Amino acid sequence: MRPAGGLWSLPWFWHAAILAVLMVFMQAPVARAQSAVRGTVSSPRGPVAGAQVLLEPATQAAVVTDSSGRFVVNAGAGGRLRVHVRAIGYFPIARSILLAADDTIQLDLALEPNVRELNAVVVEGERRDAVIEEFESRRRAGLGRFFTRELLAEHENSTVTNVLRRSAGIQYMKRPVDCGGGWAAAGGRSGAIERQPWMSCINGVPFPKACYLNLFLDGLPVWVNGNAEPPNLDAYNVASLEAIEVYRSAAEVPIQFQRSRTTCGAVVLWTRRPERP
Repeated sequence: MRPAGGLWSLPWFWHAAILAVLMVFMQAPVARAQSAVRGTVSSPRGPVAGAQVLLEPATQAAVVTDSSGRFVVNAGAGGRLRVHVRAIGYFPIARSILLAADDTIQLDLALEPNVRELNAVVVEGERRDAVIEEFESRRRAGLGRFFTRELLAEHENSTVTNVLRRSAGIQYMKRPVDCGGGWAAAGGRSGAIERQPWMSCINGVPFPKACYLNLFLDGLPVWVNGNAEPPNLDAYNVASLEAIEVYRSAAEVPIQFQRSRTTCGAVVLWTRRPERP
């Protein structure tokens, strides 16, 4: 004989509903603790903007320091990690760290300028010629939008985003202030994209839902769609760039910039090289 009153007095379908809710809570995944590495990159010249910071083993794609040299990298469950930092014009460095789960470590890293001899400058000049030749070859193919050094020189006091606003078919998504601010580039498929877990910064602040473009620096991937928070284009200085390529969809992206998640397009930045004496 069941006791009177309480839950037993409810209709049978209420019992089923309560059981279903309990099952959902019992099966809900337990959130895993997330660690982070945050800090600054500087040099004797001051903060280093646009430096790439990568953890090994990799927990996400390389992040790029902002205009003040600051960065935040998701370190997953922590553990023994190695922090790699590199920037154009500086010697790369690496630091080993031990990070507990659900912890944040502050690193202030200093880079030394890479002062090259004359022979190295000649090599850089030859590489620069090759980069420009390949750039012009892709421009003649007629796919994408291309920004030459001459055009960039007219807008050196502007931001990268303001320069790229001359390119139709690209959306510019405002990054949350809590994530460092700035702007990220997205393709025209944004309306068809569902929000993904990586569309937020380390403290969980959400980014706008969009089809974010991959970012390359000197031919190497800095950020690929699906890896952590989309990068801030304005972390780069227009005056330091030789050229920019913008591909507004996966169909436009050349084979050398294709990746497994090239679904939205790509932005390719080329840094300036020393002129041949």
